[in-house]
Amino acid sequence: MNQVSKWFRLKTLQREHARVQMKLNQIYSTKSRSTDFLERQKNLRRRLRTIEERMDQLKQQ
Repeated sequence: MNQVSKWFRLKTLQREHARVQMKLNQIYSTKSRSTDFLERQKNLRRRLRTIEERMDQLKQQ
């Protein structure tokens, strides 16, 4: 993988990571806790972990 492609993928993952974190913060800041709050929280946390793993893999290459 060339350096430009690696850099672009890393930046894309960083932007996605920031978006998921904002969604997670938005869930925490809402006053009304919906019934699917825990499920949404679990899904977003899982997405964050997978994004972080992919970012680490790219950095190690």
